[in-house]
Amino acid sequence: MVEQAFISRMQKLTAEMQEAETPSKRFELSTTISLLSVLQSFLPDITFPTSKEAVASKAESIEAPQELVQRIMNARTRDFTDPEQVMDAVERQTAMDQG
Repeated sequence: MVEQAFISRMQKLTAEMQEAETPSKRFELSTTISLLSVLQSFLPDITFPTSKEAVASKAESIEAPQELVQRIMNARTRDFTDPEQVMDAVERQTAMDQG
């Protein structure tokens, strides 16, 4: 399930990046793709529902970029119900940070 959601999201983001009209939008999408790739490496190991602190801790344990840890911690929710919600939060935070 996590893998299929990840593949679909990456295809969508890659298509958006190819159509992006500004360098800043391409950078935002590239950052999102990079961070989601790191997420994909550990999300399958997490049991949901879980707290954002637990997800951030797992990210730190694999030495994920601090940028990813911050985006997880800045999520508007205290708990994540599934991996898709984590990916949504990271994508949203990246857009907010770049916008």
